[in-house]
Amino acid sequence: MEPNEQPDQGHQALARFSAVRDRLRALDTRRPWLLDGAVTALATAIMVFPPPDETFSTGAAGRPAALPLLVAAALVTPLLWRRRAPERSFVTIIAVIAVGLLLGVRPDTFVVLLVALYAATLYGRPAFLPWAAALALVGMLLTVFPSLPGGFALRIVFVGIAITAAVALGLATRSRNAYLQAMEERAARLEVERDQRAQLAIAEERARISHEMHDVIGHNLAVIIGLADGAAALSRTVPERGTEALTTISGIGRQALTELRGLLGVLQDGTAELAPQPGLTDLDPLFAHLQAAGLPVRFRASGPLDALPIGLQVVLHRIIQESLTNTLKHGGPGTTATVTLAAGADRIHLAINDTGSGGPASPADDGRGLPGIRERAALYGGMATAGPRPGGGWTVTAEFPAPALPASKDRP
Repeated sequence: MEPNEQPDQGHQALARFSAVRDRLRALDTRRPWLLDGAVTALATAIMVFPPPDETFSTGAAGRPAALPLLVAAALVTPLLWRRRAPERSFVTIIAVIAVGLLLGVRPDTFVVLLVALYAATLYGRPAFLPWAAALALVGMLLTVFPSLPGGFALRIVFVGIAITAAVALGLATRSRNAYLQAMEERAARLEVERDQRAQLAIAEERARISHEMHDVIGHNLAVIIGLADGAAALSRTVPERGTEALTTISGIGRQALTELRGLLGVLQDGTAELAPQPGLTDLDPLFAHLQAAGLPVRFRASGPLDALPIGLQVVLHRIIQESLTNTLKHGGPGTTATVTLAAGADRIHLAINDTGSGGPASPADDGRGLPGIRERAALYGGMATAGPRPGGGWTVTAEFPAPALPASKDRP
């Protein structure tokens, strides 16, 4: 148990440390003056309360006793704005050191210069860093260097190490902050992209369901209306045929209701029973319904249609269904239709021709029909067109690039 407990304890300690760090960062964000004031107070304490013989050097007799304290106060005050204006703060400290030396006061600037150099490295412009390091070196050589213990070489090494450490720590912290900021920006960008992809997926799914509902409701209602008209006419002359039409209407209505409930179930909670989408094998029931509604359909097929991808079969089925539904609605009495579907080596060609009398804007351009056909064809890289036939009637054509298919075999 002990080997397993040690990593857990380490993770808990790291989690506590991270929590404390996050709280301190949040506090610094809300009240930045607290940290600035604490650093300034600490630097003041180190300057003012060292051993008496190392505090200040007046350098000349007759200077006011309060002058060293004034120089010290002027020296640490710029640390209050070292994060907001690091370059101005550093230059002010160097100027105070120069004025103090001119007045004969040599303060202990070790801590102040290191803090100011660190702040200039972390928050200032990169171009200012060489000047800041050079000025800090000069300031330490004039103020701190004479009071350091050891020989000349040892004191030079000490000053150089101190300045290098301040610059290195500032650069490391700056690099880490830049990395964290980049990661936060990347995470925010990925979150936005994720939300956008989700919205696009929702829009695409809504469009797909809208097309499905349009196909289901539009086709079945058109067939029901056609059968109802036929039943009304036959009930007066051939009652048994009228009863047969009403039975067909009932079956189509139940089928449409089942499909509609499935779509609504997906929209509500996604718990609807799953069923395969209609393919080319479901064309015969479609033609039978249309035949019963008064639209004779002749189907011509060639090529290995059963080997086509399921998604492409669904698209072809829906295009045929939409086109024939529009023919049934707008073709007029005595209209017939011919569906030709050929799967070749490089192209798949679909043509739906009818002999109806519908106008150019009616059969396949009812606001959703033709746009829906074009969108479905575009899903598989195809193109769909619709328009009146030269000899009368209406035609809808669609062509798709053929996927890899087995050897062609005509369908009877």
